[in-house]
Amino acid sequence: MPVLDPERSTPRSTLRYRPSRGDDQVQSRPGPVTARKSRLRTDAQTTAAPVLPDDLEEEEYVPRRRRVTRPDPRPSAAPVPRTLRRLHPLFWLGIIMFAMIVFWLCATQVLSWGTNAWNNIRYGTPRTYQIDAIVSQGDSPAHPSHFIAINLHGQISVIDFPAGDASRARDFIITTLVGPNSDLDPVTLRFIDINRNGHPDMLIDADGIQSVLINDQGTFRSPTPVEQQQVQQYLQTHRPGS
Repeated sequence: MPVLDPERSTPRSTLRYRPSRGDDQVQSRPGPVTARKSRLRTDAQTTAAPVLPDDLEEEEYVPRRRRVTRPDPRPSAAPVPRTLRRLHPLFWLGIIMFAMIVFWLCATQVLSWGTNAWNNIRYGTPRTYQIDAIVSQGDSPAHPSHFIAINLHGQISVIDFPAGDASRARDFIITTLVGPNSDLDPVTLRFIDINRNGHPDMLIDADGIQSVLINDQGTFRSPTPVEQQQVQQYLQTHRPGS
């Protein structure tokens, strides 16, 4: 009957310490004695068993469940409202001033455009003004004298047709306007007896510049220094809106 080798049947981790026995102890031990077979150790590289895959690797991969976070049943504190940062009063003052400047610029442009459009309708291009008047030049209510004032490229001139006769037409150069868009300024005429001699004098108004021609001996001429003072007094006492 074969005897199992205790080193084979018992794991090595359980073998503690085995004292060496002499030959006399072996002979005095009752029972048959079986010679121990010597184990042949082969090279570990040639006799190593193939590595088998682990059982856990062969198992089917089961994904883990995601952890669902449940809302906290406890009432949460109300969010603290954010307080707006108060701006300096000078900031609002600057905004108001900027808005006023923009409004003023827009209003100026709109007013200039509207005035120019109205002058185009009323005076045309070039600016032209016409009027009939009785100025004691052989004219009469049936045949009044005709006057045309023209602003041609900034040069102001008046054409006189005594008693409406084109063959007797006369041209008077009044003044020249200087400045941007000076050719768009309208010219108007009025006839007033400034020196009180019974003959209406010619008053020319162009862009706020007033000029006067004195009615003398059936024609018009520039005023003398004395008449110039009379004209200045008259214009100061008869300003528009006074």
